[in-house]
Amino acid sequence: MIDLNLIWKIIPLIFSAVALWISIRVFSLFYRREIQKKQLELILKLIEKFQKSDISVSFANYSIKSTFYVHLDKGNIFHIAKSRFIRKTNRMNNEITFNCPVYMTEETIARIEIMDFIRNPMLPNKIANCLRKAFPENITYSERSKVDYNLVQIDEYRILDSKKAKELKNEEHHIIYVSNLGINYGEFLKYIDDTSSEINRFLKKAGVKNLNIEWNK
Repeated sequence: MIDLNLIWKIIPLIFSAVALWISIRVFSLFYRREIQKKQLELILKLIEKFQKSDISVSFANYSIKSTFYVHLDKGNIFHIAKSRFIRKTNRMNNEITFNCPVYMTEETIARIEIMDFIRNPMLPNKIANCLRKAFPENITYSERSKVDYNLVQIDEYRILDSKKAKELKNEEHHIIYVSNLGINYGEFLKYIDDTSSEINRFLKKAGVKNLNIEWNK
């Protein structure tokens, strides 16, 4: 014989358990969406920061006797990486420049605030891993010394009027500090391109479309 009293005691417990399960699911979904929202905000900030920071890429040869530069490229770092195999200079070929160590000026690294993004716990792990490959964990700077070597230097792109350019040229004690990123230029561009691909995947998964992203044009 069925004990109705027992059933009536069990039913409230079942409803309570179901209500608790629903509450946990709703909270979990809300929490996940809040995390994704913050991640999206951070990624959009990263895109904006890089798109507003045009860079200048130069091949440099330093020796005790002389120094010379060959301008290679300028513009958005992600777009340069995306089009690295079709953008060629008449004075240098990709095989030479891609194998050169890449140095970035202190000013450029500070402007893009790259370490703030890499160390932010909200940055999706796949994107952070790509950036970590392009930039060393502990960035250190040194004065650009005059020894015999070739390198690719990434600096902030700037347009100076004639007066400002002359003042900068005449500064005898103007010291440029750079960081050796520990990889060659070809590897650097690949990791930056991988970063943009991971960003695109995240945006697609999040259902974000029709953004003004330069590297997708």
